Parts: sequence; C-alpha cells; structure tokens
Amino acid sequence: MNLRYRHRDRAFALVAMSLSAAWLGCNTILGNGDGVDPGDSGSTQPGVDGAPGDDGSPGTDGAGSDGGGDTGPGPDGDAPDVDAGLPDGYASDGGCFEDVCPVQLYPAVAPQRIAVSSTAVYWTTASAIQKVNLAGPAMFATSPLTPSVLHDVAVNSAGAPFVATPTPTKAFAGCTSDLTTCSPYYGVDSTTITTSITVDTTTVYVGLSDDGFGAGVGGINTATFVGTTPASYLVNEHVLDLRLTSANTKTYWRVAGAIHYGDKGSSVWPAVTIPGVPNAFFIYQDQLIAATTGQTIYTCTLASTGDCAGGTTRSIGAAKMPVTAVVADANGIYWIEGGANGSVVRCKGSSCDVIATNQASPTDIALDATNVYWSNDGGGIMKRGR
Repeated sequence: MNLRYRHRDRAFALVAMSLSAAWLGCNTILGNGDGVDPGDSGSTQPGVDGAPGDDGSPGTDGAGSDGGGDTGPGPDGDAPDVDAGLPDGYASDGGCFEDVCPVQLYPAVAPQRIAVSSTAVYWTTASAIQKVNLAGPAMFATSPLTPSVLHDVAVNSAGAPFVATPTPTKAFAGCTSDLTTCSPYYGVDSTTITTSITVDTTTVYVGLSDDGFGAGVGGINTATFVGTTPASYLVNEHVLDLRLTSANTKTYWRVAGAIHYGDKGSSVWPAVTIPGVPNAFFIYQDQLIAATTGQTIYTCTLASTGDCAGGTTRSIGAAKMPVTAVVADANGIYWIEGGANGSVVRCKGSSCDVIATNQASPTDIALDATNVYWSNDGGGIMKRGR
C-alpha cells in the first residue's frame, strides 16, 4: 500500500478509537451501560466498533459480551434495583414480597368489610353483598339490599353470610351462600342501627349503636339463625367492633377508647388492659390482638376472667400508617395499614414483614388456610399466598 495512504488510514483509525473511547467513557459515567459497547437496545448484533484491527485481531470491544444491548442502567449493565433505598420488606414493583405478588380476585367497586368461607369471598358495598368463588370459574354474584352502606359481614360454619345493616328496624340480613335470597331480621327498636356482626355455631351477634338516629340505646343483641327478633342483653354501649372468643363465654367489643367484655345478662363491662387507645382488634381462641391509635400492635393471652392474664401485654410491632383491621390464626398475625398507598403486614413468631405494598386504601382483611384476603376501597378484592 502507498505509504501516504497507510499513514492516512492509521490516523483515521486513531481518531475513531479516540472518539469511541470518549463515547464509552461518557456513557459509563451516565450509567448507560457497563463500559462495554451495548449495541442497539435489545439487539443481538455486536458493537459497532468490533471490526478487526490492523493486525487481524479483534478490535478493543470486538463482539462484546453485552452486544445484546443492556436495557437499563445499573451495575454491570443489569436492570436497575427497583428496591434500592426502600426499607427492608418493602417493594416498589407492584407490592410483591419474597417473589409472591398480590392477585386481584375481582375488581369490586369500593368494597368494605369482607369474610371468607371454604368456597367464596364475600364483601359489602354501599348497597349490596357480593361474592366471588375461590375455585373453578370465577363466578361473581350480587344481592342488592335496601339499606345503604352495609356495615359488616360474617360467615357461619355452613358458609352462609350474614350482613349488618344500618336500617334501625332490620338489625341484619341472612343470605343463602349463592346470594339468591337475603332475608332481613328485625332489630330491637326503631332507632338503633347495627354496626358489626359475628357468628358462632348457633348464634348471630350484632353490635348496635344509636349513632345518627336519635335517642336510641346501643349494645349487643343476639339471635339464633332462625330467629326474627334479637334478644338484647347488653345495652348503653356504642359498639364499634364485635368479637367472640372460643376460650370462654365472653363477648368482646370495641367502644371509643377501649375494648370491653362481658357475660350474657351482665350489667358490668370491664375494659381489657391494653396500653393506648385501640382502633382495631381481633381474637383468636384465647389470644387478643389490638392495634392502637399510636400504631403499636399488642397481644395478650386472655384469662378466664376476661382480661389479659396478669394484666400483661406484649408489643409485637409498630405500624407505619394507621391500622384499619387485624386478623390472626395459629399460623400468624396479619394487619392492614390504610391510606392511598396502604400495605399488608404479616407477623410469624418474632418476625414481621410487609408482604404487600401500594394497595389502594385497604379496608378489611380475612384469612383461610392458604391465603390472606383484603378489600381495597380503591382497587377491588385482593389475595396473596400466606
């Protein structure tokens, strides 16, 4: 080759190598790769500077190992760490934890309280009780009811749902499991509304309040599944939440500022010894779990007298946002933290983890043997493996 042309070609090559090195250096600083020519995003072709050098060997970047093209910044050209900077247990990629993600069972509109049977999840809306099957086709059913803003739902051992209603003369409605029929049961007077509901093997219990309906009396009423007029046995309490315990015959309910308990026919309603002001609670067998307005979650073993044994409670965790509901069984304690970016927390033993984030205003939570379920006021009925 003519010496003049050889010198010209070598000069062009040096300029090209300098420009390539400068381009790669800038992209490395900017985080646009790992310092190896990525080629086109998603391309399987080698880098553009992979032509052989003058000595016949591959160029500096040759058929670079990242010739397929990295699609995002990060160490070694890998995808960015979406959880970087987040507290342990949190994820920003759709609310997943331990590679398990929440699944939307049904895009219900503004669901509130929920309950789960062996075959279906039930929930209340502003004017109906609704359900979706857990197995087989995702069959949805709804049963409109005359009252608006249904307050609570519970399921008995046969899988039949019961709904607390705000209509004073209809304390609750009992429905067939397929929701084809819902029959109202009548309240104790014309002014008291029903705020909460729970069941055992033979009886429906409804929590009452006189809120917004004049000078009625609050309290707890009970009725058998076939009864029509509940028999009042606790009065003059504005009941917010109602729970039963299988460890004794006591009934527990939350009022403003405390959790009370009592026996049927009793006129004495002591308060459970819980630090702070409870805003949600649950009872599993003889274990009481309460979340306070200070966002601390306490648990205690209930004595036969009804209070925490020895007056002793144990703190098991602190919530980051107000707790709207809590639930438990032998395998763990779960609660939901409300708000537009709500979350679901699981505690097993001494370990507590946030197992779902980015939830649209969660309102209630329920369990079965394999899954945890919750209602999102802004995003339907959700489930996740436990």
